[in-house]
Amino acid sequence: LYIVVGEEGTPNFPKDKLHREFKKHLMSKGFQALHLAGNNYMHWTTGFFHNLPSVLAKEALQDEWKKAVGRIPPEMSNLFVRFKVNSNVNYVVVDAAYKSFTESRKDDENYKKAMAWWEQLRPNIRQEVMDNYVKVSRQHDSSGARIGNPKIKEMVKGQQSTWRSNMADVCVEDIREAAKLSASELENLSVDEVLGLSLTEITGKLLRIYAFSAFGAGVVPNNTQCKGYVSGSALNPPLDFYQFPRLLGDVSVLKKEVVGNPMYDTSAVLFSLCSLCASPEQVAKLLERAAAGSVLPKTERDELLVRAFAGDALPDLLKGLMAQCA
Repeated sequence: LYIVVGEEGTPNFPKDKLHREFKKHLMSKGFQALHLAGNNYMHWTTGFFHNLPSVLAKEALQDEWKKAVGRIPPEMSNLFVRFKVNSNVNYVVVDAAYKSFTESRKDDENYKKAMAWWEQLRPNIRQEVMDNYVKVSRQHDSSGARIGNPKIKEMVKGQQSTWRSNMADVCVEDIREAAKLSASELENLSVDEVLGLSLTEITGKLLRIYAFSAFGAGVVPNNTQCKGYVSGSALNPPLDFYQFPRLLGDVSVLKKEVVGNPMYDTSAVLFSLCSLCASPEQVAKLLERAAAGSVLPKTERDELLVRAFAGDALPDLLKGLMAQCA
């Protein structure tokens, strides 16, 4: 079984002769191929921490926070990957954390202060995003892949989907509400414009969490540090983890809000291990189900991986993985 983390056309499997011929060669030798994509990834949950040594749990929590506040650099990968990560993959994780954060604090005076503070800061952050991230991203694309800057209703170069279809629904909703755009107005914006808007919104969610911690500690949020996070420095790219303003107060509680990033390689490992104890017929069913969509709903996938970390036997994990395979 040949498992690739990600679909064709993503960084792990570019649509070039080398990767396609390698895959073709393996399949000629009897291998079956599985491209494990987002609809079959497992995710970090707080349930993992009960089964990890305290030091490892602390490191995992810090890594989740780092992934939440750090954006893919504007010179990394290609424009399509940057667009999808910022308007979908990362956006969904941060939004889920932000919703959890607001649900338990919406009546808190410090939360209300943080909301008002962000509304004042938003225009400046938006401009910093365009000047320091989107501009560099455009320069990188113009000198590299040259995907271009079309309207998001158009097809992505080299893909069978539109830019708009690669955005998370919650990102679309947030942008439309913040910019007061109709669905058609949004779809007629350029890729760069929408990239800037999505980065502004995701940054706003994180900075409001920071502002809440600052107000809770009895200090005013540091606008200079916030702008420094967005603009970057000589050593760090814009929106880099290391320049995010330091949270104040009980940071462990706030950091747990952002747990939920995909576990890419770990998901592939679980599929691989389960396949080792599966019959050829079971493997065929798994591949068919994975190719058609999700093998399991997200919650059940995540619970299955927690069971694996807790030490469940492979036959039991295989049974769980195949629970919805006809």
